[in-house]
Amino acid sequence: MEKKYINLCFKYLLVFAMTLILVSCFIPEEFTIKIEVNNDGSYSFIYDGILTYLFARAAAIEAPLSEEDEAEMKEIENEFKEEPEFKKVNYIGKGQFEVLYEKTGEAGESFYFFDEQYSFFSIVYSKNDTIEISGFQLDKESLAQMEQMQLKIDGEFEILTNATVLKHNSNAKVEKIKSMDCYKWDVKSNLEPAPYMLLTYQKIKVEETTD
Repeated sequence: MEKKYINLCFKYLLVFAMTLILVSCFIPEEFTIKIEVNNDGSYSFIYDGILTYLFARAAAIEAPLSEEDEAEMKEIENEFKEEPEFKKVNYIGKGQFEVLYEKTGEAGESFYFFDEQYSFFSIVYSKNDTIEISGFQLDKESLAQMEQMQLKIDGEFEILTNATVLKHNSNAKVEKIKSMDCYKWDVKSNLEPAPYMLLTYQKIKVEETTD
């Protein structure tokens, strides 16, 4: 997701001389994530929650955002709306956006939310027909700086799958929903292990036709 708002990150970074080691200009807050992985390797990803623009939030702690800053937030809102995966976008002030993001993909199509460089959650395929799903984990310095900005990550992460699970670190009891197993994680602002799952799927063979 290469966007014009990346330039705003540097603007606020210079203004506040911050040394944040966070992975993105945005931080997820109060969210629910649902990933469904099918046995053929296809998947769906849904993020329903708040995305907070980090440096605008930092500015809002010092003083109310200016009209120019608020106009830039509305510009970001409009840019989000231009992307088909964003089904709902609503700017609610102080750099926070309520969003509904939905993505579907086929086997072999890796996915990063937001992108490969700044990824909070990823679905990555390897050559041996495995899928690695992982979340993010912040270091102590980032957590301390988030507290200063009154940011708090609080989310629910769920994976539904009928593929073969090789490894995972969910502590919740596995539930059965229809024909799929359901794994859950609580994602908090702490140093607990990030959500992780390794699966294998059945690659569909393309039959060759002869004349």
